[in-house]
Amino acid sequence: MRESIRLPMHPILVSLGDFYIGTYGLLLALGLFLGSSVALWRARQVGVPSHVIFDLIFYGVLAGIVGSRLAYIVVDLLGEQTLLAHPAEMVFSRTNFVFLGGFLLAIPVCVFYLKRGGHNGWLVADVLAAGIPLGHSLGRIGCFMAGCCYGKAVENPESNPLSFLGVRFPGICRSGDIVQYGLAYQDHIHQGLIGPDATESALVWPVQLFESAGNLAIFLILFLLWKRRAFNGQMFLSYILLYGILRFGLEFLRGDVARGSIGPVSTSQGLIALILVAVGAFWFRRWRKRFSSGIAARKRSVS
Repeated sequence: MRESIRLPMHPILVSLGDFYIGTYGLLLALGLFLGSSVALWRARQVGVPSHVIFDLIFYGVLAGIVGSRLAYIVVDLLGEQTLLAHPAEMVFSRTNFVFLGGFLLAIPVCVFYLKRGGHNGWLVADVLAAGIPLGHSLGRIGCFMAGCCYGKAVENPESNPLSFLGVRFPGICRSGDIVQYGLAYQDHIHQGLIGPDATESALVWPVQLFESAGNLAIFLILFLLWKRRAFNGQMFLSYILLYGILRFGLEFLRGDVARGSIGPVSTSQGLIALILVAVGAFWFRRWRKRFSSGIAARKRSVS
């Protein structure tokens, strides 16, 4: 068995006393910049005003922060309820966000803005979807560096041929005066997967890196399919469909216990299932509208 990667966490990039710049936050900012750049590039190609994209990014980010934190609070109240013991710390923490919650709140906020301004919502959605997976890909690398959203422990690592992909997160990370404890390490001690004298977590799947690679693949697929769009909204719906499938599958490898569950599936998988049904309905509606418009156009040309 090949040696696994050890001590991959680097949550703090720079620290000065109690102040620090987190690696996760920096990669999120970089992802936002690159994703926005791609969206602005696509906007110029299809004649969408740049100020519309800037406005949507601003409102979308604000809604995303609020929605992702609210989603975490809801999941915590349905699960471990750690928020009840430290409410102020959990609400105003610089960590603990749920991407799907932010995404679901950002959509109605952006739709309201587009309708109020009389913009072509589906076309703008395609423009935004061109950059979202690229930014998300970098964000998941940030998750990996922070040690959050970690995977399940690798079963039978001595005989598992893929165990070389596994990683071990440290128990403690120090940067100047700041000390942070590894989430996987703490959970594994609580679950009895490692002893109290262990210095690192059990071997886990690097699900954050899997999702990062998957998002990058989605970005490349959408990039290649852009010129083959059959109707406005196709890229946006394709993004949600591809990411939904990716995330649903990877949820089976997630090991962080604070995500909550709905029966045999995680909270995220339950939400994704509902989202995919909605995407299928929207796709069929948009395709039928495009197909009907094509038939009407041919009839007019014949007559």
